[in-house]
Amino acid sequence: MSSIINYFKDEEKLICKGENAVDSGHVNNIIFDAAIHIIRGSVHASMRAREYKVEILFASDWSIDHATCECPRGQLLCHHMAAVLLFSHYNVSITDSSCSWNVKNQPKKTDIQTVDQLFPSKEHRSTPRDLTEEEVERFKTKLQVFDGAVGFSWLLSNESNEQMKDLLLDIEEVLCSTEYLKSDDKTTILQQKLFVCADAISKVAKATVGQISNENWLICRKHRLTASNFGPILTACRRNRFPPSLFKRLTGIYIANFS
Repeated sequence: MSSIINYFKDEEKLICKGENAVDSGHVNNIIFDAAIHIIRGSVHASMRAREYKVEILFASDWSIDHATCECPRGQLLCHHMAAVLLFSHYNVSITDSSCSWNVKNQPKKTDIQTVDQLFPSKEHRSTPRDLTEEEVERFKTKLQVFDGAVGFSWLLSNESNEQMKDLLLDIEEVLCSTEYLKSDDKTTILQQKLFVCADAISKVAKATVGQISNENWLICRKHRLTASNFGPILTACRRNRFPPSLFKRLTGIYIANFS
């Protein structure tokens, strides 16, 4: 167990996610080969109808040497690796002979309730009557003094421009697409899918004026290498060191603060 903890020392939360995957019965098709010090398995992706293949390679002393996964994070660290390692820790011994088995899915409960059944809606009205557009605009104007610090600022903000999603392809959709995951030349796929023509660049520039105060700007920069991140990237390339903190910064949670 200490070997697993040490391997994920920079991403300890992945161990917790891996434990959840094991408890949820998401680990399947485990293959253990003691002769070549390797464990292979597949893990059902959370909230997606697909499985990711995981391979764990051990050193001669059975410490973890290397791990890979087919998921978008599989060249670094992911909870699918942690799930296979944890399942193997509890079920496989290094003294075992080579073996393989399919993990049976846990029985499903038949008394499943929908969200509506669990939390039936209740009639609620915050105002005695419907507000006019003028009253809503006046209320939004008063909220501006709080600079987006209250929830109503976001609830009453304008919807983001759907055209922005047509101008720039969502990078996460590309990375999770079957075409990308099964391709032998992932670099070419990314170059083809993420190419942005001059006309689109011009339209994006006009639509994102104001930057942080413009919701379109937040949508366009999601998962992209922006100017503010390029300095750390160049520094990492010069040093030939790519710490987990760099990838956390580049793939961090997308938070939009609409004011």
